[in-house]
Amino acid sequence: MDTIQKIYQKVLVITPGSDVFSLQILLLSLYVIALVFSMSRAHKDQERITDFLSTITATVKYALTAVLVETFLEYARHPDNINNDFASIQNIYLYLFFINLLFVFFHYQIHLRFSFVYGRLYQVVKRIFLWHGFLHLIIWFKLVVFDIQNGLAIIDYAYSFLVVYLNITLFVAMIKPSLLKKFYIELILAPMYVRSNPIVHVQRK
Repeated sequence: MDTIQKIYQKVLVITPGSDVFSLQILLLSLYVIALVFSMSRAHKDQERITDFLSTITATVKYALTAVLVETFLEYARHPDNINNDFASIQNIYLYLFFINLLFVFFHYQIHLRFSFVYGRLYQVVKRIFLWHGFLHLIIWFKLVVFDIQNGLAIIDYAYSFLVVYLNITLFVAMIKPSLLKKFYIELILAPMYVRSNPIVHVQRK
């Protein structure tokens, strides 16, 4: 249990004594690597525009959330801030919820503007954004609305695991979008994703 708690404090849940260094920087680095690979494929005319747009959107969104989370963690590591304004610090989860919803809309809009199709990666990115938003909202209700800081630890652990898991699987999908052609891999990378037509044609405005 001690090992689980140490891992837990290294990820996304902000608690008194949270370590300022989390997995945020590492995961952001992976996203940047995925973007570089996508740009390289695009330069060689081997990347579909829908996949390129999805990779850019996911990277920008994660960069924004990583900076936000690291800023809050830096603020939270000071005891005076924790004691005086801890509830406000934990409102970050509500902000992250809205950021994910906004990027679902933004992701859709840039596809309407620049792409004729929605590819499988688009669907996976949208699904993971919604998953992230839902998870952030759940943990916000637990910590802020119901003020359960130490109880129901299983929710905290499940939250941390799922958020990191979904970030890693999205990185894998962006590195090699062709993996999504295989249904069982697609299901692993985007849990509970309902398989539909791989490409949906849209009319460019």
